[in-house]
Amino acid sequence: MSEIIKNEIQGLERQYKNIVYNIQDDKTIIRNIEILKIKNKKDILKMIELEITRYIPIDLNEYVMKYKEIRSYEDKSNIQVILIPKSTIKLCDQISKNLKNKKRILNVNCDILQKFLSLDLIENFSQSGIFIECKDKEFILNIVKDNKV
Repeated sequence: MSEIIKNEIQGLERQYKNIVYNIQDDKTIIRNIEILKIKNKKDILKMIELEITRYIPIDLNEYVMKYKEIRSYEDKSNIQVILIPKSTIKLCDQISKNLKNKKRILNVNCDILQKFLSLDLIENFSQSGIFIECKDKEFILNIVKDNKV
């Protein structure tokens, strides 16, 4: 690490005690999938793994998986799956360690939108709609129903 970066980190560790990571990169994978409604967490993870690897040829051992249920029906659940590369987690851990702080929250872009909705920070928004993100070579549609992304 260069001397300039070390000095900058030392300056930051004295100034800030609250670190939040927001990840918006092309290595993080976010997918909404539909699975059979299951209560056992281990079985849910297996179903998610099956669905993800069916369409995306990746090694899941290189990712940390987070998921949340978006909507539940009688026999099925809509699940949002977020796969964050372990290398990204490791980098965030190293930055926090160098700053002598613990990482508090590891967000990805879709979590931020949900927080905005939950805190009612988007003016004149009914409980349903679409948010469009314009990225370099793609458009991402975030569908909101009953205030859930």
